[in-house]
Amino acid sequence: MHPVLISKPGDSITTGDNEYLFFGDNTKLSLDGRYFGPVKERDILGPAFFVCWPLDRAGFAEITH
Repeated sequence: MHPVLISKPGDSITTGDNEYLFFGDNTKLSLDGRYFGPVKERDILGPAFFVCWPLDRAGFAEITH
């Protein structure tokens, strides 16, 4: 199991320029940015195409440029 970078109130992760921190839609059970840390913008492969949550916004994502 990966060490948790954010596990309790008061913990933080600092992102650098052009870095993003991703969280899963099931925060308590997701292996997400709390484990792997920030992701550099150059490593993001493409835009989101579908929104799952919140339910009132579920559907195909609006593409902006």
